[in-house]
Amino acid sequence: TSSLQSNGAQTVAWGTSSLQLDVTQNKAGGTSSLQLDVTQNKAGGTSSLQLDVTQNKAGGTSSLQLDVTQNKAGGTSSLQLDVTQNKAGGTSSLQLDVTQNKAGGTSSLQLDVTQNKAGGTSSLQLDVTQNKAGGTSSLQLDVTQNKAGGTSSLQLDVTQNKAGGTSSLQLDVTQNKAGGTSSLQLDVTQNKAGGTSSLQLDVTQNKAGGTSSLQLDVTQNKAGGTSSLQLDVTQNKAGGTSSLQLDVTQNKAGGTSSLQLDVTQNKAGGTSSLQLDVTQNKAGGTSSLQLDVTQNKAGGTSSLQLDVTQNKAGGTSSLQLDVTQNKAGGTSSLQLDVTQNKAGGTSSLQLDVTQNKAGGTSSLQLDVTQNKAGGTSSLQLDVTQNKAGGTSSLQLDVTQNKAGGTSSLQLDVTQNKAGGTSSLQLDVTQNKAGGTSSLQLDVTQNKAGGTSSLQLDVTQNKAGGTSSLQLDVTQNKAGGTSSLQLDVTQNKAGGTSSLQLDVTQNKAGGTSSLQLDVTQNKAGGTSSLQLDVTQNKAGGTSSLQLDVTQNKAGGTSSLQLDVTQNKAGGTSSLQLDVTQNKAGGTSSLQLDVTQNKAGGTSSLQLDVTQNKAGGTSSLQLDV
Repeated sequence: TSSLQSNGAQTVAWGTSSLQLDVTQNKAGGTSSLQLDVTQNKAGGTSSLQLDVTQNKAGGTSSLQLDVTQNKAGGTSSLQLDVTQNKAGGTSSLQLDVTQNKAGGTSSLQLDVTQNKAGGTSSLQLDVTQNKAGGTSSLQLDVTQNKAGGTSSLQLDVTQNKAGGTSSLQLDVTQNKAGGTSSLQLDVTQNKAGGTSSLQLDVTQNKAGGTSSLQLDVTQNKAGGTSSLQLDVTQNKAGGTSSLQLDVTQNKAGGTSSLQLDVTQNKAGGTSSLQLDVTQNKAGGTSSLQLDVTQNKAGGTSSLQLDVTQNKAGGTSSLQLDVTQNKAGGTSSLQLDVTQNKAGGTSSLQLDVTQNKAGGTSSLQLDVTQNKAGGTSSLQLDVTQNKAGGTSSLQLDVTQNKAGGTSSLQLDVTQNKAGGTSSLQLDVTQNKAGGTSSLQLDVTQNKAGGTSSLQLDVTQNKAGGTSSLQLDVTQNKAGGTSSLQLDVTQNKAGGTSSLQLDVTQNKAGGTSSLQLDVTQNKAGGTSSLQLDVTQNKAGGTSSLQLDVTQNKAGGTSSLQLDVTQNKAGGTSSLQLDVTQNKAGGTSSLQLDVTQNKAGGTSSLQLDVTQNKAGGTSSLQLDV
C-alpha cells in the first residue's frame, strides 16, 4: 500500500516557479493513493508543473487527487499531466481541480489519462478554471478508459476566460473499447465577456456495444465574438443503447458562430436517441451549423430532436442537415424546429433525410421560420421514407419572410418506394408583406401501390409581388387509393401569379381524388394556371374538383386545364368552377377533358364567369 501527500507553496511574491513530479506506485499491484496540493506564485509570474504518475502496473485500486492553483494574480501558467492507472485492470479514480491565472494571463493545460487497460471501473472528475480576468487559455485532454470493457465515468467542468480573450479546448475521449457502460458529462463555458472560442470534441463510446450516455452543455462568448465547435461522436459500434444530449449557446451578443456535428449511433442496430438544442448569435451576426447524423445502420429505434435558433436580431444564417435513420428498417422519428433571423437577413437551410431504407415506420415533423422581418430565404428539403415500404408520415410547416423579401422553397419527397401508407402535410407561407416567392414541389408516393394522402396549403405574397408555384405529384404507380388536397392563394394584393400543376394518380387503377382551390391576385394583376391531371390509367374511380378565382380586381387571366380520367373505363367525375377578372380585363380558358376511353360512367360540371365588368373573354372546351 502506497500513500503520498504533498503540500507545497512556491514563490509567495512574483517570480518563476517550476515543479516536476514523477511518481510510480505499486509496480506489482495493490492499493495506491496520491494527494497533491500545489500553489504556485500567489502574486503572479511564471508557473510550470509537470506530473507523470503510474499507479499499480499489475492492477488493484488506484486513487489520485490533484488540486493546483497557479498565479493568483495573473501571469503565465503551464501544467502537463500524464496519468496511468491499473494497467492490468481494477478500480481507478482521478479527481483534478485546477485554477490558472485568477487575474488573467496565459494558461496552458495538457492532460493524458489512461485508466484500466484491461477493464474494470474508471472514474475521472475534472474541474478547470483558466484566466478569470481574461487572457489566452488552452486545454488539451486525451482520456482512455477501460480498453477491455467495464464501467467508465467522466465529468468535465471547464471555464475559460471569464472576462474574455482567446479560449481553446481539445477533448479526445475513448470509453470501453470492448463494450460496457459509458457515461460522459461535459460543461464548458468559454469567454463570458466575448473574444475567440474554439472547442474540438472527439468521443468514442463502447466500440463493441453496451450502454452509452453523453451530455454536453457548451456556452461560448456570452458577450459576442467568434465561436467554433466541432463535435465527432461514435456510440456503440456493435449496437446497444445510445443517448446524446447537446445544448449549445454561441455568441449571446452576436458575432460569428460555427458548429459542426458528426454523430454515429449503434452501427449494428439498437436504440438511439439524440437531442440537440442550439442558439447562435442572439443579437445577430453570422451563423453556420452543419449536422451529419447516422442512427442504427442495422435497424432498431431512432429518435432525433433538433431545436435551432440562429441570429435572433438578423444577419446571415446557414444550416445543413444530413440524417440517416435505420438503414435496415425499424422505427424512425425526427422533429426539427428551426428559426432563422428573427429580425431579417439571409437564411439558408438544406435538409437531406433518409428514413428506414429497408422499410418500417417513419415520422418527420419540420417547423421552419425564416426572416420574420423580411430578407432572403432559401430552403431545400430532400426526404426519402421507407425505400422498401411501410408507413410514412411527413408534416412540414414553413414561414418565409413575414415582412416581405425573396423566398425560395424546393421540396423533393419520396415515400414508400415499395408500397405501404404515405401521408404528407405541407403548410407554406411566403412573404406576408409581398416580394418574390418561388415554390417547387416534387412528390412521389407509393411507387408499388398502397394508400397515398397529400395536403398542401400555400400562401404567397399576402401584400402582392411575384409568385411562382410548380407542383409535380405521382401517387401509387401500381394502383391503390390516392388523395390530394391543394389550397393555394397567390398575391392577395395583386401582382404576378404563376401556378403549374402536374398530377398522376394510380397508374394501374384504383381510387383517385383531387381537390384544388386556387385564388390568384385578389387585387388584380397577371394570373397564369396550368393544370395537367391523369387519374387511373387502368380504370377505377376518379374524382376532380377545381375552384379557381383569378384577378378579383381585373387584369390578365389565363387557365389551361388538361384532364384524363380512367383510360380503361370506370367512373369519372369532374367539377370545375372558374371566375376570371371580376372587374374586367382579358380572360382566357382552355379545357381539354377525356373521360373513360374504354366506357363507363362520366360526369362533368363546368361553371365559368369571365370579366364581370367587361373586357375580352376567350373559352375553348374540348371534352
